[in-house]
Amino acid sequence: MSMDDLLHDCELLFIGVTRGYRTSKEAAEKKKPWICAWVEKSLTGRYFRHLFREGRAIIPAGGWYERTVENGKKQPWYITCKVNKPIFMAGLNNLRPYIHQTVEVGSLSLQKFQGREW
Repeated sequence: MSMDDLLHDCELLFIGVTRGYRTSKEAAEKKKPWICAWVEKSLTGRYFRHLFREGRAIIPAGGWYERTVENGKKQPWYITCKVNKPIFMAGLNNLRPYIHQTVEVGSLSLQKFQGREW
């Protein structure tokens, strides 16, 4: 998909993408994908280490969700820029051009702290 497909009247269109990562073994066992990991653990852990070497990416996004607990219930908040512009996040992927994929492909957000002031 080209950038022209994503843009309409100079506005970025939302195209939903499932995020997360799981191995083919975990997919066969119907386990949920990992969607978040601490950077320190990911750099040294066996599960994500190869993605840091070969799968770094910059991901354009309109925003992200965070949840806070209010009155004992989780409240989702969608965090965006003050102006209607895309933000860019660091991500990891398991895409390998010209190689048959045997694991589910997705993105994984890594966070230690995300500022809310844009």
